[in-house]
Amino acid sequence: MTPEQYREELLKDPEYVAELDKRAAAYKKSRENLVKAVGDQRETFVRYLNRDVRTAAARQLFFEQRDVVQTCLDEHYEAALALTMMGEYNEDAITFLVTMLQHRYENSIYDISTLQGATFLMDNKSQLEYIWKAAARSAMTTGQFDTARKIYEVLKKPEVLGDKEFNETDGALSFFLDEHEKQFNEEMAIRKQEQDSAEIKLPRVQLKTTQGDVEIELYINQAPSAVSHFIKLVESGFYDGLDFQLVIQDMLALTGDPNGDGLGNSGQFLQDEHQREGARHALRGSLLMAKIPKDESGNFFPDSASSQFTILLLPLVSASEKQTVFGRVTKGMNAISRLRRVDPSKKKEKGEIVQPPDSIIEATVLWRPETLPEPVYVDPIQTPQR
Repeated sequence: MTPEQYREELLKDPEYVAELDKRAAAYKKSRENLVKAVGDQRETFVRYLNRDVRTAAARQLFFEQRDVVQTCLDEHYEAALALTMMGEYNEDAITFLVTMLQHRYENSIYDISTLQGATFLMDNKSQLEYIWKAAARSAMTTGQFDTARKIYEVLKKPEVLGDKEFNETDGALSFFLDEHEKQFNEEMAIRKQEQDSAEIKLPRVQLKTTQGDVEIELYINQAPSAVSHFIKLVESGFYDGLDFQLVIQDMLALTGDPNGDGLGNSGQFLQDEHQREGARHALRGSLLMAKIPKDESGNFFPDSASSQFTILLLPLVSASEKQTVFGRVTKGMNAISRLRRVDPSKKKEKGEIVQPPDSIIEATVLWRPETLPEPVYVDPIQTPQR
């Protein structure tokens, strides 16, 4: 049976036709919502540029409208995927899927919907390299390790990449794939235990950032010192206004430096907790206490974590062996993924315009226990090297 004949048979099924019509209507509606949201934001922007309404309220409205546009983009992506998965050839929907997957790849947005869209296009003979890599990385972050293995087996073939090298990101993910799977499964088991227990309630903090709101939960049982210290800094307003001073593609976002030069701290240094029993693993969205590097080898001075912390864009298998994982993003991970890339060590081209980094507008504790464990502070200069 040819694809055309198969489709003709499907169109004889009233349930299929009803579902197809439903998805087509949802796609049309989501497109209308997106067009309106973009138009509203553009109008606010133009009026601001023309000094018609150059106020703090207008600026705030622009950012609120930007968040609406992002939501509409994601909803239209989901609607386009749902429609095309019905076997309906819609050139506009397919083009939008491809464009959005490139956007997600370039912004390190690796989640289940990215995986679904990328694998759908792969099944339909897409040969775009970024589609395959987005699928593999999304499979790694969502626990679909058999899928990741199959994709990497194909990507590693010489006839696929040709003279191009298997890049560092995918090389590391594929090389440590078994360890990633082990850590992911251990982490999911802990999360399920926490969710199923009526006695476990974890502290939560909201970060209002220039790219949107982010909600995090804190591992107070496995990293009590780091969590208590972090909460106290949040409550003191320490993080308000601080930049994400380092944002590396497909790796991490770093913030918490009051100096902005990578050397700032809170004046207090924490005892490491990554060697505690039950210490958490470093997955996409995990928060790690940043430490002072010894050199470029990836080693750190022990007990040197203070106020700076990183949020991972992809899992990092060795991170939990050296740094304390003290929380994870539960909402707003796409806002972290969209943070402007910043690398102070990168050489600036002559005449290059450098845009300011994104920042934390305000950090707020959403919930915490009435009594916090006492943080364990140390003098890193006096800490024996290990």
